[in-house]
Amino acid sequence: MEGEQLGVNRSKLLFRKSADSHRRVEGDDAPLPGGKRPKSAIATVVPDLAVEVLSPDDRPGEVRDKVGDWLGAGARLVWTIDPERRSAAAYTADGLVSLLNGGDSLSGAEVLPGFVCPLSELW
Repeated sequence: MEGEQLGVNRSKLLFRKSADSHRRVEGDDAPLPGGKRPKSAIATVVPDLAVEVLSPDDRPGEVRDKVGDWLGAGARLVWTIDPERRSAAAYTADGLVSLLNGGDSLSGAEVLPGFVCPLSELW
């Protein structure tokens, strides 16, 4: 990934789900082109990749809703990472869900071609 112009936004994001509704996504890591930050409180660009690192207090239904919101807003790939269970899941815009653990790796697929991160490197 050397030489790529990727940025990471670790701030709270508010993005528009539809013309009349908004969704606040707190603390997600969202690569933005060139490291740019949204100029307004409401992002008009949804990241291609959204990463949700779960906390012990996260409820499964809320996480599923958030994943659905990201994908519904236009994200192409969403990763959820569960440090407590040492597992992850990858969700794609076309509905594919990959459950990962042990010796599996997160893949950037078409969103970040060539990017692979073994889960073992996260713990």
